[in-house]
Amino acid sequence: MPDQAVEFLIITLAVLCLGFVLPVREQRLSWLLTADGLPDEPAVREQLRRYLLARRRMRTLGVLVAVIVTLVVTLPQHRIVLPATALLAGWLIGAALAEVVLRGPDRQVPAVGRWRQVVPWALLVLTAISLPAALAVRSEGTDREVVAAWGAGAVVAALVTAGAIRFATHHGLRGLAEPGTDAARGITAGGAVLSLACLGQMWFAALPGPDDGLEFRNLTALAVVLLVGSLLSNTGPVLSPPRRRVLAVAAGATALLVVLPLVWALPQYVRAQPPITPEDSRAVVRVRVVDRDTMAAALADLDLRGINTAGPFDGERAVIGRLDAGRAAPAGSHYEVLAIRVGSGDVVGSISGPDGSGWMGSWGVDLPRRYPWLSGVADRPVAGGVTTDAEAVSFPRNGSAPMWFTARWPREVRVGADEFVPVLLLVRDDDAYVYWAYRAPVVSS
Repeated sequence: MPDQAVEFLIITLAVLCLGFVLPVREQRLSWLLTADGLPDEPAVREQLRRYLLARRRMRTLGVLVAVIVTLVVTLPQHRIVLPATALLAGWLIGAALAEVVLRGPDRQVPAVGRWRQVVPWALLVLTAISLPAALAVRSEGTDREVVAAWGAGAVVAALVTAGAIRFATHHGLRGLAEPGTDAARGITAGGAVLSLACLGQMWFAALPGPDDGLEFRNLTALAVVLLVGSLLSNTGPVLSPPRRRVLAVAAGATALLVVLPLVWALPQYVRAQPPITPEDSRAVVRVRVVDRDTMAAALADLDLRGINTAGPFDGERAVIGRLDAGRAAPAGSHYEVLAIRVGSGDVVGSISGPDGSGWMGSWGVDLPRRYPWLSGVADRPVAGGVTTDAEAVSFPRNGSAPMWFTARWPREVRVGADEFVPVLLLVRDDDAYVYWAYRAPVVSS
């Protein structure tokens, strides 16, 4: 496990612990008493202090629970991941529970801040527009259920936000008719940030690439989400604007948040379209299972005389294969081949070709997500990080030499020709994106 991850975890836990011990500032109490029109009396001030401290502790506890759950999931994989969406979800659940626990029975309270109830419903409208659009333009091989799950997360976040705001603005504190303005503002901002973060993840799951600017994409999404959160948590005159202005801002923000993802998504969708389909390649793979003694005959049979293969060596068996494509890879792309076993999807031995072999590290995450039958190439945890056994052979576009490969394994591992599955990939020339993966037809003996 990287030292940086451990340090990050320690810092995160230390900061969260401050939420339990730091006192409530007097300036904050004075501001809240004035904003809510409450009398500045010692008893009122003390009750408000206890409420703010208990609320902050419950919100912090929600985040800590999210951290613990995330660690339980990721530590067995020898890694530490603290996704912002999980931490925000913990915060929102803690914030909603705090209002339910700390507020009294239903009572008539001033309607200050009640306009914020418009925000979660605007987020629901935004999700209702964005989710079908994301499902319609998602890249080939992406998981429809994952896209839908992120959309469902945005819906749940908006509904929890709406319920918490309504409860806070309709229930005063026990023995104190506090209107819930401060609670509504914080819950609105936190719920909106979480809902928008889920929608961002939905779009990224629908269109994972090709993308040359992941950092720019992520930073732009973060900037938009934080801008919305800061506007919703503003404590200035925007607290009680006229209803017409509220509706205009809500409609404009919803339109903007619909347009921005589509402006990003449509070019992504166009760039992710493969220049040819797997069927257009008309690829056929001929393979022979050999050992050291039968290798020469197999090479002659496949019309591969004179090539210099790596093995098989003593005590090994191998597959020697030749890829014949009826159509060359289009400009800007090339073919690659990897080898897996039928059923299990496990990687078959060590593969090599005319230029050796290689593997892009990100493919161990991207390909299994897009093609569950390629789970054998997924990264697996090891001490100190993750690794993969997957290798692929790359064939230059329009190369004159035949496209061949070998995959070796120990002799005691029984792999028949009918268990061998060559997977043909069409890859962008910069290796940043796999257009498609295809189980190529095999002719064997």
